[in-house]
Amino acid sequence: KLREKGARIITEQLRQGGEQGTYQIVFVMTLEAGRLRAQDAATVRTVLEAAPMIGNNYGILLNKVPAATVNRLKQPQGFDILKQALEVAVPSDSYVTQNIAVIPLMPDFDDEENQLWQPSPDVLDFMERLPVATFNSADVKDVDAAKFEEFQHQFAERFQELRGR
Repeated sequence: KLREKGARIITEQLRQGGEQGTYQIVFVMTLEAGRLRAQDAATVRTVLEAAPMIGNNYGILLNKVPAATVNRLKQPQGFDILKQALEVAVPSDSYVTQNIAVIPLMPDFDDEENQLWQPSPDVLDFMERLPVATFNSADVKDVDAAKFEEFQHQFAERFQELRGR
């Protein structure tokens, strides 16, 4: 029921723009052991299937990333594994975004209420250069919660294969 409610809410939001709705779309994700989670990849895929006109005009914000992983992502091949997983998740290469930013894990915020976070210059730059997707909201299909489950299972298997390489 929760997934169905989430799918309904996302669909409603994507349909609010009218004939020339303008959106800045950000998928907030977390990593497990430095790898993209199948659940997050399934969300991206499900939304892009409902609104394929988004194309690659969206961003990914990686949240709560441990310091060691942040350092690994800064290396020349650091984003390669993440990008491979993203390529598996999206409908085709034309949907792969280059708009990715990282928010490090902040232990001082764990289990704290009403904390004010100051975004880093990198995150502010990410938000400023985030592309805009413009489309007719009538073209948006329903976000399909059942497909989410299917994609999540499919991506979990595929990501396991990628880890084995």
